[in-house]
Amino acid sequence: MSLNSSRNLHHRRREERTKPGCFCCCVISREDRVGWCTVTVEKILRDENDLPTLILAVLNDGPRHGYAIARSIGARSEGMLTAREGTLYPALRQLESEEFIESLWEHPVSGPARKVYHLTETGQAECARRVAAWQKYAAAFGAIVGGKINEQPT
Repeated sequence: MSLNSSRNLHHRRREERTKPGCFCCCVISREDRVGWCTVTVEKILRDENDLPTLILAVLNDGPRHGYAIARSIGARSEGMLTAREGTLYPALRQLESEEFIESLWEHPVSGPARKVYHLTETGQAECARRVAAWQKYAAAFGAIVGGKINEQPT
């Protein structure tokens, strides 16, 4: 499949999405990194709850503004995952509406004001629940494809 036909397929799929707040569109970056393809968060996630799960996990370490959340996702995944504004901020709004996170405006001495997000008590419990479910899923997937998680095939 050529890059152009792949893009057209992506655009058709995006137009076909009917659920508002869906975060699992089919996007893949064309940047190769040491034999691995850099994948956007949207491509690798199982469903629309996965990006919010990543956000909760990042915020479990402490409050962050949106850009710092996106950078943490990239850093923790060693550059394999990226969260773009078009999916990150709707997910943050979703989590805020579900009262898993709260936001406050921070006014630094220099630079513009920015919204800083932190977990609520309910959000901490939800984070623990989602992380446990992901760990169970990852272990099951690893058992099927063979070997342990993080083990390189020979």
